Amino acid sequence: DANITKQRADADAQRVAARAKQDAKGYRTDAERQAVLTYRAAVDAALRTRRAAVDVAINAFRSSHEAALRTRQTSVTAAITARRTAIDQAAATWKTRCAGTAEERQAANKAFRVSIETARTNARTAIEAARMNYRTTMKTATQTRRTAEQNAKKTYEQSVKTAREALKQVQVRVGASVSISL
Repeated sequence: DANITKQRADADAQRVAARAKQDAKGYRTDAERQAVLTYRAAVDAALRTRRAAVDVAINAFRSSHEAALRTRQTSVTAAITARRTAIDQAAATWKTRCAGTAEERQAANKAFRVSIETARTNARTAIEAARMNYRTTMKTATQTRRTAEQNAKKTYEQSVKTAREALKQVQVRVGASVSISL
């Protein structure tokens, strides 16, 4: 947020400086001056609209990101808890089965190792599924944000183009040529 705010403030300062420089040169007619003011108002409105659209896209992306992180964390925590529970149950079962003969102990040891490996495999699978779900969600959120930002840029550029063409029409009628600054 601070970076975006700084970039916007710098761009605004440059725009104000360019406008002040242009105003210092003066205008040939009041119609020309009014056309430039109308152009600037249109550009400012388009810029506000673009910034608002970008802000909405960024906030939506951040919300999606936070939700995806919470979902992933919940899934990972559940997988770890399930693994720990399975291991505890396997250990309890192993302790009760080890009281018998040597063959029963060997079978209990084998069952315990299988249970531990199954618990680890299940946990790894669940954690990997949570990671993949997170990646998929973030890929979609990133694409949505990017599309919204591109659409905002296109709308801004079209608005500025329309304003520029309107300014040129006034300049043609007045017979003057003004270099325009945003």
